This record gives sequence, C-alpha cells and structure tokens, in this order.
Amino acid sequence: WEKKIMTDCDVKAIKPVVKIDLPAGLSEKFITGTLIMPEITEREYPAVIFIHGMTSSERSYLKLAESLARQNIVCLTINLRGHGRSWGNFNDLTVEDLVIDGLAAYDFLLVQHNVAKDQIGICGSSLGAAIALIVASEKKVKSLVLRTPAVYTKEMMTMKLGQIMKRQDSIFAEIKNPAKTEFMRAVAKFSGQLLVIVSAQDTIIPFLIPRAIFLKAERVEEK
Repeated sequence: WEKKIMTDCDVKAIKPVVKIDLPAGLSEKFITGTLIMPEITEREYPAVIFIHGMTSSERSYLKLAESLARQNIVCLTINLRGHGRSWGNFNDLTVEDLVIDGLAAYDFLLVQHNVAKDQIGICGSSLGAAIALIVASEKKVKSLVLRTPAVYTKEMMTMKLGQIMKRQDSIFAEIKNPAKTEFMRAVAKFSGQLLVIVSAQDTIIPFLIPRAIFLKAERVEEK
C-alpha cells in the first residue's frame, strides 16, 4: 500500500489506494481504502476511520477526510466488500461480513506509526454507523460520529445485503424494539465522546432508532 502525504498543492491530485488485509479463510483477501496523512509524519496524530453506508463508497468521505488531514488528523476511508473498489459480490454478503471489514480497518490504522493509539475515532453512516458501534465495543475508540445510524436484528445480521435492500422501505420500520439489538448493547458500553446526527428527510431509518441510541448512551464522556 502507499501513504498519501498532504500538501495544499497536491491534495486532490493523488488518490493512492491502500489494501487492508482481511482474516485468513475469506474468499476476499482484502478491502481497499485511502490513507490520508498530515504533511509532517514524524509525530503522532489523532485519527479517524470513515465507514460509508450500504451501496455507497469511500468517495462520500474523501473531501471531508482531506480537510481534516489539513488540520493534522490522520484519516482512513474504506470501501466495504461489495462496494467501491473492494472485491466481493454485494448480493452474497451480510452485515456480519462487513463488521469484519470494519474491525480489519481499525487494526490496519492502529499499526500506522504516526497514529495516536488512544485517539482513534470512527465516523459512520447508516450501515457504517452500525459497524462503528460494534468496532467500538471490541476496540479502544475515543469518539463516535453516527450519521443516521441503522441497527439490525439478529435475523437481519445474516440476511444477504440484496435482501435487505429489497425491503429497505419497511424493514427498519419493522424493528419495534431497537434496545434488544446488539448495537444497543454496544452503545451502552461506550464511554467516549458521541455525536448522533439524524436527517429530517430520512425515509429509510425511522427517528426511533437514532433516538434510542442516543438515550442508551449513558456512560459516554460527552454527547
């Protein structure tokens, strides 16, 4: 893989791809992403992982990541399997599969020499926000930004992504008790900084879900 060193003149000129190894035994060996670094790499910086939503890609976060890198924050944008430049058949994958991708991205970022290990945050949208919650429950995460976060029941976790997409207009509204999902248990354990962003125009994720996440976050340092 190749690092992207930021300067004002080349910030949009070079888009190197990084390869993030996945656990052995999977049909796909890695996912792709972009590692965007501040210009001076001799010190440690806070870092953020950006995880996109279903059917999206890292492209939705590249401009924001570039802006943050200018403010001395290391940024990693990723393409989940079946999205963007990453391999994988979207219709054969599950949410459980993509949680593995999020964990692999965290492990990849953690070993970068200029990343402050105790200052890693995650920003995720919808599916990406759900993945961020699970990663934060298993890894050391300082802050979470959850944009229109989705949650998934135990049954939904193993459904093919294509099946979820076919029912997206109703499947989330059918979750009557989000508190019973593993995502609520994850947010209940989180003790860092939390920002939950909702969209008044969202017709897919009902307000009940982000509200439940916000209320369940009782141990957070700040929200």
